[in-house]
Amino acid sequence: MKKILGIIVIGFFLSANLLADDYTISENSTSTNGENTIDGSDSLTLNSGITITTSGDNEGIDASGGDNTINQLGNISTTGNSGYGIRLQGDSNTLDILGTITTAGVEAYAIYLRSSDSNTITQSGKVKTTNYTSRLYMIENSESNNITQSGDLESTGVKWSHGYYLDNADTNTITQTGNITTAGTSARSHGYFFDDVSDASGSDNNTITQKGDITLTENNNKGYYFESGDSNSITQSGTITTSGTNGHGYHFFSNSDNNTITLTGAISVSGTNAKVIKVESGNDNNTLVLSEEPTITGSLDLGGEDFVISLSCNLKKDLTIEIENKTNMSVTDNLCGNDRYEILDSSSNADADNSETDGYLRIYGEDLDINSHNKKYRTEIFLSKLKNIFNAVSNDIEQIVFDTNQKRNGIYKNDLSGVVGYFDQNEKKENNLKHLFMGYAKQNATFDNGEFSGTKNMVLGYKQDIEIKKFKGSIIPIVGITYNNFKDLETEANQIKEKKNYSQFVGINSKVEKQKIFNENNSLTLEIQSTFGIHRLPKYVTNFTEGDLSVDDAIDQVLSAGFSAKYSKKFENGFVLEPYAGVSYNNTLSNDVAIIADGENKEAGHVMNGVLAKHAGLSLTKHTDNISFSLNYEHGDQDGLKENTFGISFSKKLQKIIKENDKLKQLAEEVLKENAVKDDLIIQLIKENQKLKNENKIFKKNLD
Repeated sequence: MKKILGIIVIGFFLSANLLADDYTISENSTSTNGENTIDGSDSLTLNSGITITTSGDNEGIDASGGDNTINQLGNISTTGNSGYGIRLQGDSNTLDILGTITTAGVEAYAIYLRSSDSNTITQSGKVKTTNYTSRLYMIENSESNNITQSGDLESTGVKWSHGYYLDNADTNTITQTGNITTAGTSARSHGYFFDDVSDASGSDNNTITQKGDITLTENNNKGYYFESGDSNSITQSGTITTSGTNGHGYHFFSNSDNNTITLTGAISVSGTNAKVIKVESGNDNNTLVLSEEPTITGSLDLGGEDFVISLSCNLKKDLTIEIENKTNMSVTDNLCGNDRYEILDSSSNADADNSETDGYLRIYGEDLDINSHNKKYRTEIFLSKLKNIFNAVSNDIEQIVFDTNQKRNGIYKNDLSGVVGYFDQNEKKENNLKHLFMGYAKQNATFDNGEFSGTKNMVLGYKQDIEIKKFKGSIIPIVGITYNNFKDLETEANQIKEKKNYSQFVGINSKVEKQKIFNENNSLTLEIQSTFGIHRLPKYVTNFTEGDLSVDDAIDQVLSAGFSAKYSKKFENGFVLEPYAGVSYNNTLSNDVAIIADGENKEAGHVMNGVLAKHAGLSLTKHTDNISFSLNYEHGDQDGLKENTFGISFSKKLQKIIKENDKLKQLAEEVLKENAVKDDLIIQLIKENQKLKNENKIFKKNLD
């Protein structure tokens, strides 16, 4: 009796260890007669670096009762027949697979959901099976599960070792970003298998998003195999590649209706008798939706059954699809713009009524490929124009010529040159014309992709100086008109089209500065400055061979605010050297650019969204009574946009010299005229003197 009690007690403790709530496996273990089990509202953690190895028909982890949490950080390896990696038999479990799962026995499913609903499974580790009928995911009589697979699934089993086997499994959601590979000899191992073995009711209403790839190398392997499944939805942006005989991408074998495949990725089949889609008799109203840029390598065999091919508005590619047994095929046309399709017979002749058994579906869906760089970057290019005009005017010099070169590596280069001058040249005369100025600027932005944006600008403005106590400042409003030359590029055909139009802009600059004078030759000036501009652009339409590009009218708004510091050093020879540096915050205030390319929305967002710009420069000036000039160089960096600006100016004092020279010239001419009169007078005096000499000789002769 005592021995029996002892055995019971020992058994109790052993069971407690195996069935304990909330426990952690932190040591490697080998099990031949049992497995780690939890039975409801429990948690189990398999630590990283730890491996569970089982033999016989023992699971790595077995969960029943529901509401369990399993964190698999370590590895699971099973070797026996029916040795499942992880089995779930209750509802609402949470399973996180970070480690690996490997099974080696017959019917040794890696992850087995048996009558288990509403589970959440996240798999980032690798899952592998190596034997006959060893499915990677076995989902049986289970519904409403959510599976996210980012790790890979690999099967090398001899036969029937599928990636996902759905048996009477409804309304499950699978998101596959990892890959699925099946490569066993005579595998008949599919990526996804929809079946009805359990109760002949099929696997219906499942949602699968395939972003990863499915690669199948043996005969009779299918990407998706439908033996019984209705109203399933598959969105495939990844690839399906098969290379074996009868290796179909999608095979509707039996009892499968109203399924929808949305294809944006690629399907490629290369084996004998392999089809991209194969439809057997009795499978009706399945749909293939072609969207974005799908690739189809191989033919479709629709088996003469009702089948729908739906063409999306956002289809961006020309396609020619070979189709066998197409007479009951229907095409849903949701194409946009100039996109169209036609049905052809086997000789590529028109088959508008789809009466020929075999033929082609040809889709002209090539999108109007527009990069739209000249729209994305136009606000920062506009701001560059405003700043250079305002900087030129702020120098308080009668005329200034400037040249700016900008470059954004890999995107564009921008060249801007211009001249600004005041109207009144009389510095002694006080009137409004003294503050009124006019300018001209030419700007060319050449993009690396072949686009171009060129402008010629005329600007009129007024500068009002302000002085309040120890602060000085100015307000400069401007208005301008622009002649635009846009060159847009259609990248697929490498076609460039040009459009020209006029636009208008206004801007205002405000500046406040405070000067600290150290002595008569040295000073420091701190400055706060802001710039606001509005540019109105009209709508224009460019007609390409592939369709029309429409750029909507817009009002672009830019704002810049910043500060700078300038040190001034005056030398004995009259030269003044002024190094300076500053920062500004630049932002686009306008909406995105509305672009319609061949009927499709291609809205482009501006890139100048709250960027910090830095600049530094050096100016050299000299002012004398007779001549005044200024040289300036500035380098700037705005979030990768490199800018170099050079300015040169001559003051109106140079014109004084010209005027004084004119006066001297006039005086010289008058002196020359007076000298000529004197010469004439001298000649007359000489003549008179000679006449007197002659008369005197005659008089003396008469006296004799």
